[in-house]
Order: sequence, then C-alpha cells, then structure tokens
Amino acid sequence: MVIGLHLSKPRIVVMTLPNSGTSPATSATQTPPPSLQAPAQSWGDHAGCILTASPMHASKLSSPVGLPIQSCFPSTDGYRSFAFAFGFLWTLELRTHLIRVHRLYSSLTMTLKLYGNPNSVNTKCVAVILYLKKIPHELITVDIITRKDNLLPEYLGKQPFGEIPYLDDDGFVLYESKAICRYLEERYGDHGPALMPSDLKAKALFEQAVSVEWANFEAYAMVAGVEGVLKPKFFPNLPFNKALYDQAIKTLSMKLDVYETILAKQKFLAGDEMTLADLFHLPYGELLAIGGNYIMTTKGPNVKRWWTAISSLPSWQAVKDKVPAGVVDF
Repeated sequence: MVIGLHLSKPRIVVMTLPNSGTSPATSATQTPPPSLQAPAQSWGDHAGCILTASPMHASKLSSPVGLPIQSCFPSTDGYRSFAFAFGFLWTLELRTHLIRVHRLYSSLTMTLKLYGNPNSVNTKCVAVILYLKKIPHELITVDIITRKDNLLPEYLGKQPFGEIPYLDDDGFVLYESKAICRYLEERYGDHGPALMPSDLKAKALFEQAVSVEWANFEAYAMVAGVEGVLKPKFFPNLPFNKALYDQAIKTLSMKLDVYETILAKQKFLAGDEMTLADLFHLPYGELLAIGGNYIMTTKGPNVKRWWTAISSLPSWQAVKDKVPAGVVDF
C-alpha cells in the first residue's frame, strides 16, 4: 500500500501495490486524520511527498526531488515527520527552479536601455561589453552635437552632467561608461567570458590595470583622438592644435614602452586572462588609427600582439565604426 499526500489539497490517496508487479490501483481517497491536516495544508500548496507503508516497494518509489524512499513509518507521527521533511526539501527545489525561471523571463522581457550616440567612444566602450556578453538591449540615440537632447530637464534628471551614455535597467539608472561596464559584468556574470576576477589578489591586479589604463593610456590617447579625429569630424570650426597632439603622442609612446615590458611577461594587462581593463583601451586606441597614427601596431611585438587580440574581437568589430541603434537581440 502506498499513501500519497495530494499536492494541492490536504488529503491522502491510498494505492495498492500488488506483489505480482502489476500496476498499482487506486483503492480509496480519504480525508486525513486531524494530525495530518496541518502539515499537509502548510506544505500542500508548494510541495508534496509520497509515503510508503510497504518496505518491499520502497525501492521502486522516489520523492519529487529524485531521492529514493527507503523508510516506512507505521505511525501517524512518522508520516507527519516524513511529509514535513520531504515537503521542505521539495519546497527548496521548487523555489530554486522558480528563481531560475524568473531570471530567464526577466532577461527575455526586460530590455536594457542604453542612452548614447552610435559614434561616441564612451558608448562604444559599453557596447563592446553588451555584444561580447550577448546582452539584449536597446540603444536610444542622444544628439549631443546640437545638444538638443542631453540638456533637456528629463535627460538631466537621469544624467545630471548631460553626458553620455547612461543605462536604464528596468528603472535602475547608472551613468559613467566604466561603471556601467562593471555593472554589466556583475549583473550578467553568467553571460560570455568573465571580465573581472573574484580572487582577492587577481582582483587587486585588475584594479591596478584599470588605473594604468586611465592614467597612462586614455589620458593621452584621448587628447590625440580629440585633436586628430573628433575636432575635424564633428567640430570643424575648432582649430587643430598640432603642438598638443604631438606632445600627447610623444608621452603615449613612452607609456607604451612600459606596456611592452609588462606584456612581455603576461598575455594581458592584468595577467593571462582578458579583463575589462584591456577592453577599456579599445575606443581611444581605435581613434589613434583613424587619425593616421598606428602606434598600437608598431610600438613593439608585445603591444602589437595584445592590441591585435583585443581589437579583432567580433564584439568590437560589430561596434567600432558605429554602434547599431535600436533593439538588439542575440
């Protein structure tokens, strides 16, 4: 005989398992005694369990979480303990699956909104992460050239400096491109390659590499990129400052000499694994070549090898010229 607790109602289904091995037949459906009603009602909406009063059939049965039932409880208290224990286990299992389903549903129905410009280097900085991790999103174009969008009160309410980009993740608003990249990496850590280490020492080296990029690369590549590319393209009325451009390239060249030494010992800037620190170099590094300076591929063999590895990523190739606007699904 097998007694099962119904999943949705506090009742017992009594089944007979004949010794001949024939299929079981339901013999009766009974309302449980008062001692069984409370546990069944407490767990019945979320869990269920099967109780066997016949040890010879125990090996043929399994609980809802896939565990074989090998014990029998001849007393009502035994049934209650058994029901409570397996109900609790199944509740945990069900809760885990519901969380997974919710996350999947959220990822399918909630589209990240990135407010930026397809030609912006900072928008590209975020876009390469979205494409590398294949995160569905929507790029909403902001006109920063005429400044008719980014100075509107509703825009300044999201990005108080009137800059781009900013991210809207179902009402959570975040600005500053590198902060957004870090957020995306942690928010979607199970998408694509890991771009931030979790080990304490590895993370410290990662933070060191991020600081190196900002202080020793972007500070000079940005000046050269603005003077050599952005001014002529978007602000033709502004004069080209050759002295400033030349000084920026000269200083950057000296900084890349140090990069050459670092990259002779390891594959990437923070170690042997690619991280956000490497990818942060892409937008302004690309501007150098657009402006006619190929220092990233001529400085030295190690810098060239490293730059080729990151700049040839399909995710970067997809956004380096112009980030696709609108909704992007993968």
